[in-house]
Amino acid sequence: MICNFVNVGRKESMNTSRIMTNLNLDWKFFRGDEPRAWYKGLDDFTWRDVTLPHDWSVEEPFSQEHSSGTGYLSGGIGWYRKHFSIPQELEGKRVYITFEGVYNHSQVWCNSYYIGNRPTDTALLPMTSLISYPSAKVTMSSP
Repeated sequence: MICNFVNVGRKESMNTSRIMTNLNLDWKFFRGDEPRAWYKGLDDFTWRDVTLPHDWSVEEPFSQEHSSGTGYLSGGIGWYRKHFSIPQELEGKRVYITFEGVYNHSQVWCNSYYIGNRPTDTALLPMTSLISYPSAKVTMSSP
């Protein structure tokens, strides 16, 4: 998975200039299901630090038991979270987050609000209405 946040001009204009910011560094990862991982206030301090792209399944042993579509590696659930701030100068502009190379059935939350899903590969999801300035702190969560 590769992640960027994208600013696409002012809401009230047709300006199509874009600013892309790479968000691949400093993610938190938890292997397994965490029912409250979507919640902004969840303490993820003990979660593992990872950099995207990240594929946790390659850390598992190969097995013929998992031969149907997962490259002989086990599947399952893993959660990713990232905390970051949006620059104040983007207030009043449209902001999106993109994910590329998502393996399977992604779901995405921003500041505890569900913003969408994708069965595979790439997603461009709107975040504008979920950002509160002036602090503009954002917590992204995705299994």
